[in-house]
Amino acid sequence: VSDFQATAAQLAGAKARVGTDGVSILPTLLGSQGQRSRGGLFFENFENSQLGQTNSDWAVVRDNMKLIKFRDGTFQLFNLSTDRGEQTPLDLSNPSNSLLRTQLESYAIAQGAGQNNGYSVAFRDWKGVNGAEVANAANYEVTKDIAASVGPITETWSALVENRSNSPQSSKMSKSMTVLGLEVSGKTQQQEVDVRPGKVLNGRNEIRIGNLGKLQLTNGVLKSDRWLDVQAGGVLTGQGNIQADVYNNGSIKPGFDGVIASPPPSVTGGVFNVAMNFSGIDNRAVKDDTFSPLIRTIDQAMISLDYGPSIGSRLTDRGFNDFANEFNLQNWTVGGTLQNAINDNAFVSFTVDPVEGLAVELNSVAFDFWRNGVNSPSQYAILTNLNGFNANAALASTSVTTSGSTNTTRFQANGTGQSTLDQLAVRLYGWGAGNANGHTHLTGAELNLRFSTVLEILLQPAGRLNIEGDLFHTASSMIEMGVGGLDNSNILATQFDFIQVAGEASLLGGLKLFAQDGFALNDNAQITLLKAASVTGTFSSFEAIGFGGYNVSLLYGSDSVSARFSAVPEPNAFLLVMTFVTWLISCQRQTRSKDTICSQKDSSTRVLLSVSILGFVSKHVVASLRDANHLRRGETQLRESSFRNKA
Repeated sequence: VSDFQATAAQLAGAKARVGTDGVSILPTLLGSQGQRSRGGLFFENFENSQLGQTNSDWAVVRDNMKLIKFRDGTFQLFNLSTDRGEQTPLDLSNPSNSLLRTQLESYAIAQGAGQNNGYSVAFRDWKGVNGAEVANAANYEVTKDIAASVGPITETWSALVENRSNSPQSSKMSKSMTVLGLEVSGKTQQQEVDVRPGKVLNGRNEIRIGNLGKLQLTNGVLKSDRWLDVQAGGVLTGQGNIQADVYNNGSIKPGFDGVIASPPPSVTGGVFNVAMNFSGIDNRAVKDDTFSPLIRTIDQAMISLDYGPSIGSRLTDRGFNDFANEFNLQNWTVGGTLQNAINDNAFVSFTVDPVEGLAVELNSVAFDFWRNGVNSPSQYAILTNLNGFNANAALASTSVTTSGSTNTTRFQANGTGQSTLDQLAVRLYGWGAGNANGHTHLTGAELNLRFSTVLEILLQPAGRLNIEGDLFHTASSMIEMGVGGLDNSNILATQFDFIQVAGEASLLGGLKLFAQDGFALNDNAQITLLKAASVTGTFSSFEAIGFGGYNVSLLYGSDSVSARFSAVPEPNAFLLVMTFVTWLISCQRQTRSKDTICSQKDSSTRVLLSVSILGFVSKHVVASLRDANHLRRGETQLRESSFRNKA
């Protein structure tokens, strides 16, 4: 049923609103290519039907694995390929099963799982001026036919950033945002959205670049549980990560139009303290209904404290016996070690989004919590991404055996003096639980940070796009890439555009290759333009522009596409001389016909041709004499050196 709207819209030549559930099955009905994968089946139970299980809330089926969430907050995972009757739940304490559970739950959340009965899609249209902030709710208005206030940006938004003016418009996204879906497009003029460094645009169901839309990644991130859809007339450009499948029916252009300079922002104070005391927070309302983390904004940085599938943690609400002003969490690692907890993603995370031009350093972090009882975790550790969440590089670890709300533990760690320009993540891991239901009551958290200004950031014209999914490059689409050299070892000064695909790259469309300013290559030089887990198909068309003196060819491998540059050989001087002499003799023997180049009337043409050929020959003769002279001088110097050595 959910596929009907998407199918009907495509059949009518219309577009369904961005973020709408369902996948058009028109390609399958017509027996044509391009059928998109649903990714799984999702069932939700708001009434009293049981989905085959008692008190079930929702269920998701994907790749023969079925996950059921019950209303008491517990889960069951089944392998339908070996257990179609769903009689034997898999052990969720097993790390691989735990990871599957996290992945399936994340997919279900993207489909709207866990929303309350009043949940509905909120349609919001762009009204911002040129240069306005995309992540500011004040720049949107409610779609005309719906009577409601704009409200804050939420995961229920279907946002349309469309240029309705008579001139090109550009907007920026300098704060991370999560919506159901977001489209960038223009009525008659282009609308550009620039995702700034370290910021994440998360369109849970879809991110769409429509006609006259341009989405530029300036070291930003695009994320979707379904796909990024580049439609006809849309352009994806820049450098950054794309955590989604990419369907390209428009243009993909890695890199930038020239060098981009980003001046450093000003910093007031430099040292900031963020305290999350959960005052007035009911953890079930925060996570079960809206899945919004606790967020604080300090100057230009957004600090968030979160847990659960939205950040990769497997932790969930206890589901009952909740107290106010806390997070009551279960699914910590049963028994085991810190490494087991790391593998299980059993953590609560503080994250600090990067600010362009600023470095961030962790001064200290603290977590306040109490154990519920003997089944709660007894071991805890604090780790950061600065050390790769390495079990051997924990900032601090502790053992806690007390329990009860009167025995609150304050667990604190200091930073190591390291700073980063990227996102900072600080995690509290827990293990040694008696069972998966053993829980910990987190009642407070505090983070102390130091920000410092760095030099301006220079982004070179060449860029790299990392696609953490599949790439479907359709027959009507184009990829445009620039080449200015052979060396991409310095990520801050890459010399040619590059696309990395974690999954499959399906190639049907065209490729254009441009020589950038400062272009310099060697004969038979070869560079890899695209790398994937597997490559199927070939580019339907290929055009190399501006590579004077080089023939450019494409080389296809099972997991890559490369370009080879072969120097075009210049004509042989001896052959030119012989051709010139033969032409002169032939002219002497010809009749003085007006139709021949040897005619008196065309003597000027003969002179010009003679001068051109003789000029070319003279150039190469002089070069040969010069090389011979250098050789003789070298031989003389070698003989003199040899004579001195003998003497």
